[in-house]
Order: sequence, then C-alpha cells, then structure tokens
Amino acid sequence: MLKIKKRIIVCLTLLAVCLLIVPVSACKKTQDLSAYLSQLQCDLYLADSEEYKLKAFYGFNETPVKNDGVIGKTTYKLTFILYADLTQQAEYTLSLSIGENTHELTFKPDGVKGAFTTTLEVENFTLKEFNVKLLCADKTTDIVMRSALPQNAISYKTALDCVLSHQEALVKSYFDQSGTFNGEIRQRIIVRDGKPYWYVGLVDKTGGVKALLVDGISGEILAVREVV
Repeated sequence: MLKIKKRIIVCLTLLAVCLLIVPVSACKKTQDLSAYLSQLQCDLYLADSEEYKLKAFYGFNETPVKNDGVIGKTTYKLTFILYADLTQQAEYTLSLSIGENTHELTFKPDGVKGAFTTTLEVENFTLKEFNVKLLCADKTTDIVMRSALPQNAISYKTALDCVLSHQEALVKSYFDQSGTFNGEIRQRIIVRDGKPYWYVGLVDKTGGVKALLVDGISGEILAVREVV
C-alpha cells in the first residue's frame, strides 16, 4: 500500500510539472523571427541603492529609428537612465569595468524621459550583476546593478516562437509570396512587481503597429492591440 501511495504521489508530481511546461513547450520554433528585429531590449537592470534611482537595459536599436518596416543599422548598447532633478546644475559621471577595460560615461539630460541618460556600445554583454561608480561633484557612490529578470523567464527568442505559434495568421500576413518579411519587429522586456512580460511590436511598411504582450514565464499571448 505504501509503494502504491508513493507511485501516485510521483505521478501527480510529474503531471503537475508537465502542465506547467506545456505553454512554453507548445511554442515550437518553425521560423526564426529574430532576424527581423530592428529593436531589442533583452535585459533590465536595477540599482541596489537607496540614494539613487538608476536603471539600465541592454540590447540594440536601429539608427535612425523609423516606422517604415525597414531594418536599419543596429548597434548593441548598454543604456543607463538616472532619475534625478534635471533643473540642478549637476554633472553625473558613471564608471564601470568590463573585463580589463574601464569606461567613463557622462550623463546627459533627456527631457523626454525626464531623466539623465548615457550609453556604452558593447557586444555580448551577458552579466546578471555588475558594479558601477556614480560620481557627482566630489562624491563617489558604489552601486550594484542586478538583472530584474527572474531565472525562469523565457528568452526573447522563445517569446518570438510563442508569438508565431499562437498568432501564426497575423505573423504570416507580413510575408509575401516569395517569403520576404515586409516589416520589422521591436521587442522589449518589461518587469512589473517581479513579473516579466515581453512587448512585441510588428511594424509594417506604412508604419502601422500590431502590439502584442507576452507572458514572460508561460509564453501566453496576453493581449494584441493595434497602435495608431
């Protein structure tokens, strides 16, 4: 009787695990949509600091940014955003080391974001935690930047696979008869209350955008909206 109970428990456990992984495993890769990305923000970092509100994200963006369904030249960058009073006559500088190289970056005010921003061009940045120094006047503050993505978050490529699996007709409408993709894709990671989401925007050649919100854990498509 004890052996039977153990077998039942094991079976129920396996069943529960299978149910949990079904949404993601159902997103089979039939085509790699990442080749059509004109923008990608694949990681988000938050500062472990009580004094400064600093965040960063890593990815690439086409230059210049145009809603034309055509992918321009893209460059991988680590972008920092410092939320501080723009009216103050203060200069903020960021120092960080990657490998054997130390980089000094100067923040510039960004009226659109209402914050200070600075960027560093860097390829293959995969760190989940790194240290920076924030300098203002004669004061230097050591800050640890940590990825906000949970360990079980799906990758950007898996999220794209889920979009293709669950919205195949929509995605296929961007391909012509010769198999050419007539558009571009913009993708960003969003984290709210510790929960990850992927924003995926399909942009056609007229500038029209179909915006999809993908659950960053299960791969479920939560919303599809047309952006005017």
